[in-house]
Amino acid sequence: MLSLLDKYVIKRFLFYFFIGLFVFISLFLITDFISKFSKYDTTIQALFKYYYYFLPEIIYQMLPVALVLSSLMTISTMSKNNELIAFYTTGVSIYRICLPIVVIAGLLCALAFSINDKIIPHVVRKKEMTSMKEVKKNKYKHHKMKLTGIRNRVWFRDEDLIVNVGQMDLTTRQGLDIHLFYMNENWDLTRIIRAESAKVSDKSWTLMNVSETDFTTENSFPIRHEYVSKVVEVTKKLSDLEIENLSSDFMSASDLRYFIRRNQQSGFKTSEYETDLWDKYTFSFAAFLLTLLSIPFAVSKRRSGGGMINIGICLAMVFGFWMLYTFALSLGRMGVVMPAIAAWSTHILILVCTFFLYSRVST
Repeated sequence: MLSLLDKYVIKRFLFYFFIGLFVFISLFLITDFISKFSKYDTTIQALFKYYYYFLPEIIYQMLPVALVLSSLMTISTMSKNNELIAFYTTGVSIYRICLPIVVIAGLLCALAFSINDKIIPHVVRKKEMTSMKEVKKNKYKHHKMKLTGIRNRVWFRDEDLIVNVGQMDLTTRQGLDIHLFYMNENWDLTRIIRAESAKVSDKSWTLMNVSETDFTTENSFPIRHEYVSKVVEVTKKLSDLEIENLSSDFMSASDLRYFIRRNQQSGFKTSEYETDLWDKYTFSFAAFLLTLLSIPFAVSKRRSGGGMINIGICLAMVFGFWMLYTFALSLGRMGVVMPAIAAWSTHILILVCTFFLYSRVST
């Protein structure tokens, strides 16, 4: 059962949260809208469709700054109005006052993780398809096929065959810029097939404008053949290929774990994707930690110019975290540090700062 204190704090916190979220999303949309509308010869309808699919991702990205701002505004306003002092005199500690904020922030972060894992991977595909086909259509109108925003230059292994696909349209099952590398039992290169395009079926690919180079022990020089078309056997299912051609943004956490496990079994390096997997967990949790960190700033002292000062502190905290976090993730993707360490190192720093600041707060 919620007390009057809880209801009061939650009401004020959610008020500032939704106002802040609306303002930051609006600023982002206006800036990005003007940029894209002036850069590409597109229509208002296409841009509205693009931002409709983009909105869940924007909300997810703006969650930390909205939570920090609402926390700062809620506590600093209560401090400025001497409400905190009134609660202190009745025996209510700052920890009890802020408990509803912590709980609501935790629930919002859990909801954000669920949205990022269940909804965003699906809408990102539609967003990228809309961007390529409707927003940037003039830039890409000379392409031989329309792309769906799938990641370029993807490698995968099919037994003794290594395949590199430059671009793949999973809707029409057509690929561009195909390279196939055949290996023997000693893992020596025996044949290379290059093709301009390919039509993918369940167990074979039909290649067009093919160049084939054979490396045989009987001849000193490689033997080269040219074909208008050639059918090659590729046993990997298209459903597997769909996952391997997607970036981490297109995959849920479970899809990404499956992708990493399968590539590790094939002997490929997966540090980039392991880091992205940890990022899916840690980004939402970072919003919660930043909320905890913002509370001591709000109760430490009363400040003149409250609103603008709080916005400045909010932006400084989020920007500082983002710089450190993206730097750590880049080290993880490059394999310099372990992916888990890269994803959690900034969070550990926030926790240390939070405990230090709370130890200095008068309760």
